[in-house]
Parts: sequence; C-alpha cells; structure tokens
Amino acid sequence: MKKILAISLALSFLVCSMNAQLPVLTKKEIEQGWILLFDGKTSAGWKSYRTGRPFPEKGWVIENGVLIIDPAGGGDIITTEEFSDFELSLEFRVTKGANSGIKYFILPGSNLGCEYQILDDENHPDAKLGNPGTRLQGGLYDVIAPKGKKDKPIGKWNQARIISKGNHVEHWLNGKKIVEFERGGDAFKALVAESKFKDNDKWSTPVKSPILLQDHGDVVSFRNIKIKKLPTSIVSVPVPTAEPPKPLPPLVVNINYSQAPETREWAEKAQKIAREQFPVLVALLDSDGFIPRDSLTIVFRPMDGVAHATGKEIHISAEWVTVKSPDDFGMVVHELIHIVQAYRSRVPGWVTEGIADYLRFFVYERNGDRTCRVNPDRAKYTDSYRTTGAFFNWIVMTKDAGFIKRLNAACRNGKYSADLYKEYTGMTIDELWDEFIQSLREKTSGNS
Repeated sequence: MKKILAISLALSFLVCSMNAQLPVLTKKEIEQGWILLFDGKTSAGWKSYRTGRPFPEKGWVIENGVLIIDPAGGGDIITTEEFSDFELSLEFRVTKGANSGIKYFILPGSNLGCEYQILDDENHPDAKLGNPGTRLQGGLYDVIAPKGKKDKPIGKWNQARIISKGNHVEHWLNGKKIVEFERGGDAFKALVAESKFKDNDKWSTPVKSPILLQDHGDVVSFRNIKIKKLPTSIVSVPVPTAEPPKPLPPLVVNINYSQAPETREWAEKAQKIAREQFPVLVALLDSDGFIPRDSLTIVFRPMDGVAHATGKEIHISAEWVTVKSPDDFGMVVHELIHIVQAYRSRVPGWVTEGIADYLRFFVYERNGDRTCRVNPDRAKYTDSYRTTGAFFNWIVMTKDAGFIKRLNAACRNGKYSADLYKEYTGMTIDELWDEFIQSLREKTSGNS
C-alpha cells in the first residue's frame, strides 16, 4: 500500500510538472559563468554513485524539466565532473515525511561528505535526532543547525544555494543565508567533535569532489540545477590528528512485574522509553508493506541472562535491573528493536544483533565510539552485537548512509544474502571488513 501511495505521489508531481519549462540560462547567467548540471531532458552529466554506470536503471524519473526520486531504490547519483570553488543553485520539493540531501566535498570511494540537509522537519523523526537542530532542513547535517530559515510548505518549491570559496562555505534557503562556516577552523572542528563524524579525521577535508543528490527512499523532486565555478582559491583545510514515518497510533505498552514487584519503578521508566522510541525505530526500519504491531508487554521476572524478545513480549531479568546494572535502559531499546525488526525468515544472528546494537549505541545512546571497541587482531564481523554494530556504523559512515534501512528491509522480506553488501556498497563483505580493520589499525597507529 505504501509503495502504491509513494508512486501515486510521484505521478501527481509529474502531472503538476507537465507545464514546467525546461531549464535555460539567461544571457546574464551565461556571461557570469553559470552552467546547467541538468538539462531537464536527459541524465547527461550524472551517474550512479553505487555502480558508476551512466545513470541508475530505476529509481529516478526525468519528466518536463524535473528530476524525481522514485522509491524504487535507484541509489545516490553524482555529477561526472568534480568541483572545488563553486556556487550551486537548485530548486527542490519534498513530500510529507521525506528525507534527502545535497552532498559536496565527498570522501573518495564513499558517499560521505558535507551535506545540505533536505527534510520534512515536521514529520520525519531525523529532525529530532542528533544535537538540537543540526538535522533540520538547510543545515550542515549533524554539525550546524540552520538559523532564521523559512521553509516553503510541503509540495512547494524551495530554492537552495551552496557557496564554497576556499575554506568558506555558506548554505542559503529561499534567498536567506542560514549556515556559514570555515572548514578546518577551530570553531568548526569543535562542532564536528560533537557530531557523528567526530571519529573520521578526513571528513570535510577534500578540496574537490562531485556533487551528490541523495536517494533516501523518499519522493523528492529537483529542477533548475546549475553551478558556477568560482576563481580557484588556495584551499588549506587542515586534516585533524526512513521512509516517511507512517502515522501510528500510540503503542500500547503493558508492564508485568507481578513476579518481581521490586522492579516497579524501573518498569515504569522502561514503559515510557518504549512508547517514545517505538515510532522512531519504526521509521528508521520501515520497509514496503511493513505493519508494526500496536501493543507489547514487558515482563520483569527472575531469569537467567539479561533480556530477550519474542514476537510480542520483552522479558527482562529482575536482578539485572535492580542489582547488576540498574542504569541499563539502553537494553530496553535493543530489545524493542527486535520487536520492530519482525524477521520471519532465518537471518544470521550476528546480522540481527548487529543492526540492533548499531541503532542502540550509535543512534540512540550515541556513545558507540566509546562502548563498541573492536580488537583488529582478533575480531570477526560475525562476532555479533557491538563488534558487528561498529562494523555496520563504519559502512554507514563511509560507504552508504542508507545501508541499515536497506539491509533491514531485505532481512524482513526474506531476501538476505551475502551478495547484498556488494550490491549496496560495491564491495564484498570480506573486502569491507578488511578495509574496516585497516582503518582501525591506522587509527591506533596514529594515536600511538
């Protein structure tokens, strides 16, 4: 049903665009050095980031001067030309709950770079994640919050500008400057240190890269995409040493502490966490045709182990939460993720637990760099839990931002296979693991 709705939205946008004119440059713009990155008719100048082919075979629609992301899953696209000092201008339009982005200064061999966030702030859960405001539309994703912005309503065209000159970068939205920073400056490095990119010492450092339009699985449209190359500066950046969320009724969370009445206070806190985090997790792990459950029960009782989830219940050790680890509320989120995953076919346990620990430590608790340490000499990606979670986070950070959502959808739909890693990132899982381990060794060597 969701897929039909998304396609209907895309088609309705196409119909609305029937009278749209193809992009043209004025005489003044031509004299100023502007060039079109999208001619409104063909994919000339663009290629698939994932495959390197001229253009994705599915997932992107070109119609009447408009470039539209279709939920079919074409993946990110990048320009065939690279840019350093530039002024980029384009118009974009989002649907309800949509998420996308414009990336620049992308690290070689990845889709990780500085990102002009495109988001329905009102309806997408990502707006509430990260440091306050840093994931709102127009901001430098997860690093700098936009100031004084005025978004157009859903379905209306917004105008974005990105200006990069040397180390100086600006984000503009609908004629107003909303973000400004100096790459490599002390203030900028302090902000990065508080972001999800804090452990990637090369993030934001490239001096030249393609422009990337992000496919996050949502219907987003682009038009009038043009760029002006600015006179080259001496760049001296120092290298430091969901699918749209479905409207859900509130989750009914029952708690049963009859076998362990001493856990009552802890149980009530767990109940609150489950109610708050359930819609966020559903959005992060959404997939075509997925219908989340509307109720669950958390049972506290004497038991071996810490906790486990069944299809509709989470069982938690009374001794664990009252004696051994009374602050371990992240465990509730981990088990709640298993409820949301709802895998009905056999999926390797290390994959299931790796996704859960990735979301717990790197998205919910945001302390994975400290709690998910990996020994490069002994670890294997099949070790599960924190090791696999850290590996998956590295893939998200360096290869494919949408990796977890795609992997989860395949697991839920009974289509998991080792071939998916090659499909999503262009590398086999063993190649990915080798590169991950090498990055850990380089990091350790650099800190010694």
